[in-house]
Amino acid sequence: MNKNRRAACVDNGERPRRLTPGEAAVVIIVVTLAAVLALAGQPLLTVVELLVGTGLVTAHLAGAQHRQAPVRC
Repeated sequence: MNKNRRAACVDNGERPRRLTPGEAAVVIIVVTLAAVLALAGQPLLTVVELLVGTGLVTAHLAGAQHRQAPVRC
């Protein structure tokens, strides 16, 4: 098989987007809050629920801003 062959569904034209300072601050605050809760004795499941919940909200908001047609191979 030819090693120089590329998949047709790969888009190399766009560079990854960097976090804005506001987005980076939110990430730092959420991770710090999770660490403080864990060190304060909160159950691990509570800390994981916090992280999963914020991740789901973030993914939903990011998806609303960057709606694109899905790439089909």
